[in-house]
Amino acid sequence: MDLLRNNYWSAHQIIRNLFLSEDGSVPEDIQHLLNLILHEFDKREIFHFHGSLVSLANVSLFFKSMYDHIRFVMPPDDLRAILTNLPYADVWESKVKTNRILKKPYDFNPDGRIVPADKPSQTCLNKRQREFLHALGLTPIRGQKSLTPDQIALIETLFFFDFLRNRTSHRMDPWRSLILGYNAVDSDGSPYQAIAGHDATSMQEDWLARA
Repeated sequence: MDLLRNNYWSAHQIIRNLFLSEDGSVPEDIQHLLNLILHEFDKREIFHFHGSLVSLANVSLFFKSMYDHIRFVMPPDDLRAILTNLPYADVWESKVKTNRILKKPYDFNPDGRIVPADKPSQTCLNKRQREFLHALGLTPIRGQKSLTPDQIALIETLFFFDFLRNRTSHRMDPWRSLILGYNAVDSDGSPYQAIAGHDATSMQEDWLARA
């Protein structure tokens, strides 16, 4: 075990030197991996497919399995904890709209990203509002007539979480012939340009800790 730890520490130095910039910093997602290697050796099973090193195109089955497990298998408390800690949840839409590749799956179903509004004179949450709370494992407060700000924030982050999955799925395929230069590298690189890579690494870590 000591030899294995030493090997990872050596890999840590190699990775750091590869990504070290002139100002002495490394990209945020790479630093996340370096911190895991140095301080959280018990999570070593994630090191070799860490999101900062391996493209999602090469581990798409794993990413789908991780998404499905978080979304549909994990206890609701764990799902909400992961959503709460997911980076870029408050800015992802504005960034995605600036990327020609990501904007295609983003525009696929715009109505699916609308938090259900109150209906006129409703005396309790409407059906769609209750459906979203159910997906998050939440029970409406007795007598609740409108979604709370915290509930709305979780629903909006759930949209982001689903988008991360959908952009690697078939929804991008129809646009291959319509976007000049579209290929698997574009598909994988676009989130790093528009959103940054730390979202996938954070999901990996939370998934591993809670799985």
